[in-house]
Amino acid sequence: MRTLVTGLHRSGNSVMAHLLSEATGKTLLDDPRWVIEHPVSGLAYRVNPKYYQELCEFDIVKAPRMVESLNNLLVNFPDISIIYMVRDPRDVYASILEKIQAKLPTSMLDNKRFGDCKSDWEGVARSFNYYTNSIMYIERNFQNKIYFVDYENFFLNKQIYIEFLSKQLRFSILNSKLELILDKQYNTDGKSPFDQAIKGPNRWRRDINQAIAQEIYDLTEVATTRLKEHCNQLKYEIKQSFTTLLD
Repeated sequence: MRTLVTGLHRSGNSVMAHLLSEATGKTLLDDPRWVIEHPVSGLAYRVNPKYYQELCEFDIVKAPRMVESLNNLLVNFPDISIIYMVRDPRDVYASILEKIQAKLPTSMLDNKRFGDCKSDWEGVARSFNYYTNSIMYIERNFQNKIYFVDYENFFLNKQIYIEFLSKQLRFSILNSKLELILDKQYNTDGKSPFDQAIKGPNRWRRDINQAIAQEIYDLTEVATTRLKEHCNQLKYEIKQSFTTLLD
């Protein structure tokens, strides 16, 4: 494993990981089930050599729940780079609701491990804050390079982000292939064709109750501000590397 793509689920992890993999020809391990289902989650590779070997065999690993055990993972994989996807938690909740309304199986609302929650949306807010604290701990205490990617900017500038990150990760990019895959949707989970377009920013304005949206905002405002500062730093670095500016 050379690169871990992670962040709260429904934050663009799949799109980022697949675009990066397909654009560069690097191998991708996409959300291994054992990270979700094993009792020790992301640490299961320590008790099952098969899982450890699996991590070693792929260039890119996409695993949102790896955030929860990232400090331990870095002991065994000290040289990996991390792409951390950041999406408005209100949009995250809206995206999860879409999956549930489509009657698709998911454990994304199973957030009891983050404390008692009076509602599903509070569970999402708590998990957002927990993930933020976890990645900030890594940022402060480890030397690994972390790329904080703002979903909203990535959505609008996918090619620029993929080209920049590929260069930073020292992955050779296949430009002719990149143009063909930029708007491809991943993990459609049996959605109808109408739902297969990648959803953009601010979907919460039309998809969830506005009182709930405000509650989520209030609970996650501090964490969101912290993450956005890091996202803006990456945005600045990209601006210095490309003549096309990200607005």
